[in-house]
Amino acid sequence: NITDPLSANLKGATITIYSTGGNFSPKASESKTNKVAADNLKKLQSKLNCKLDVKDTTAEKLKGSVTTSAAAGKALCQIIDPTLYTSGYYIASGLVTDLSKVSSMDMSKDYMRRFGVADAMRFGSGTYAVCTEGYDRVYMVAFNKRILKEMGYAEDYIYKLVDAGNWTIDEYNKLSKAAVKDLDGKPGMSDADQYGQVMIDHETGISAALFANVGTSMIKIDSNGKLTYNMNDPLIVNTVTSIGEIARNGSRYLNDEWRSRVAFFASGKALFMWAPITNIPSIVNMKDDYGLVPSPKVSGSKDYTTALDLNCRVLMVPAGLSAKDQANAGAFIQAYEYLFGDVIKANQSEYGNRYLRDTESLKFLKMASEQLKTDPSAAYGWYSEDILTGTYRVVWNYLNDSLKTPMAAAIESGKNAVTAALNDINKLAK
Repeated sequence: NITDPLSANLKGATITIYSTGGNFSPKASESKTNKVAADNLKKLQSKLNCKLDVKDTTAEKLKGSVTTSAAAGKALCQIIDPTLYTSGYYIASGLVTDLSKVSSMDMSKDYMRRFGVADAMRFGSGTYAVCTEGYDRVYMVAFNKRILKEMGYAEDYIYKLVDAGNWTIDEYNKLSKAAVKDLDGKPGMSDADQYGQVMIDHETGISAALFANVGTSMIKIDSNGKLTYNMNDPLIVNTVTSIGEIARNGSRYLNDEWRSRVAFFASGKALFMWAPITNIPSIVNMKDDYGLVPSPKVSGSKDYTTALDLNCRVLMVPAGLSAKDQANAGAFIQAYEYLFGDVIKANQSEYGNRYLRDTESLKFLKMASEQLKTDPSAAYGWYSEDILTGTYRVVWNYLNDSLKTPMAAAIESGKNAVTAALNDINKLAK
């Protein structure tokens, strides 16, 4: 067990990392967050007496490279940094190592289980990944203070709801409805009118956020560590139905890509924008004042738990390494995660200074980050077309007005194929 991760001596070893997100080649001049990340990497190499060889690649190229190397009887490198949505492939294909069995790692430490990644990346009794991002992948709600005041509310009204534990979907929906206003006097709604909200990626990100809040997910890990299909859970059906009702309730979201929705909110034409905080820098120059609060919770939920975005990155150790290389990789990851909290703090501080306009918004950003949870569906849902069709596409098709696919029928039609695919993963990974 590791008591002081920075005391490990790797004796000049070179650790090769294949990264898909630039996390291991940050440009210190670009931001304070990147500077802290770059300083940490220098510190790790100095303290651990090692050298990093970082190779940036794409998620799909990395899958091919790891698979090809394994087929040739060797490991590609010591550490890989894939996207969360591709990580299930490596486990199901037997291409990565159970981190709980790496002698130089202690997975019981809280900092190794950040954002629920380790729990979602379980299989059997093993754990296969830790988080290397996520701090800027949380879904939150930005609101226009001017519109809120014009509706007759104090600009801190929503802040008080959050503090009291009363910021719910019902409250969000009520305010969104009330904000809709015909400004041009013409029949129907147009871009000249005022809307209740814009939603960014409600088919995957926001749906996953609400699944996490009610304590469920489209794929679950049972007590034996096996994957099971969970779309028949009434919580899933009810949650997606609610999202559909909310999205069509004074929302401007049809036939738009995300940039135009963000720009529409920034123009002052909507009360709410529900989005990942990576979109907040795009509204920093908007004329109206704005605030930021957690994703609303479902009535009865104990807190504002939300889901980690499936595009974040995780760290994994390829299978087939020598004992020495595996131990070096484990020691580096342990130390990296030990210092990772500094990067998160720097990012939150930078958001507070550059993009947020009041102390409450920063407080709630920190709150939302602390309550992040990773959905196993984000890791395994993209493993095969059958699983994707029976999980995320069910949600997407139901919420797509041009398709209007009955959700129950879609779940039933794909159930056998998804179950078979999950059973294949259970056998393969075992």
